[in-house]
Amino acid sequence: MLKDKIILLTGATGGIGSEIARSLAAQGVRLILIDMQQQTLDSLAQILKSDTPDIELIATDLATSQGRERVRKILEGKYEVLDGLINCAGINTFSMFADMEEEQVEKMISVNITSPILLTKQLLPLLRRSERGQIINFGSTFGSIAYPGFAIYSATKFAMRGFTEALRRELAKTNITCQLHCTHAQRKQKLIQGPVNDMNAALGVKMDEPSVVAVQVVEMLNGKKSSTRYLGWPEKLFVKINSVLPGMVDGALLKKLDTITHFCMF
Repeated sequence: MLKDKIILLTGATGGIGSEIARSLAAQGVRLILIDMQQQTLDSLAQILKSDTPDIELIATDLATSQGRERVRKILEGKYEVLDGLINCAGINTFSMFADMEEEQVEKMISVNITSPILLTKQLLPLLRRSERGQIINFGSTFGSIAYPGFAIYSATKFAMRGFTEALRRELAKTNITCQLHCTHAQRKQKLIQGPVNDMNAALGVKMDEPSVVAVQVVEMLNGKKSSTRYLGWPEKLFVKINSVLPGMVDGALLKKLDTITHFCMF
């Protein structure tokens, strides 16, 4: 069903992004992969080319207007339509809010919410030309349950949830669907996210492999409809509890606060 579809993936060389790229390549998708570094994109393309030789690599900074405009010009010059846009790129800083630098706050907001919103706006005309344009935005369980140590990350994911919901309703009478995939704890590279892995282990939080996320993304693109998909248990239950009884979740997180604060110091 996805064979020969033209799908753009941001954050393509990250842990989740690269697994999504592998899964889409196996489906015969014509891939447009975007990330910051050409070298890492080239390395990923070498792995994928046995499944799909049709891969467009764009090394650019989507946090800049020039980077987004470059993407738009390349696509409009080469493709008549865009069948799918997966806004997967994102960054996170595990830190208590009071300890964060202003630049860290600004960068996280820019990468996690401003950039995907403006890129989506740039590419809507191409998505409209598809028989069935699809947008999948990446959220997080922390976009429904704000978590200590992740204040700004949570804020950006709350914003992404709101943007996706509003856009889905705006486009309800068009050929474009807009969905939100909410991940929970993912196993990260130890050198990058060691303290987060250690905190999750100490708190007994289950961590999924990125390949699990990739399977669900393919399911969403294949038409197994779900306007919002949450990954992980009991996190899915806590999302529902938090929406009606946030004080209960406050109490549960208060018991974990010392542990969270401890690992934030690493």
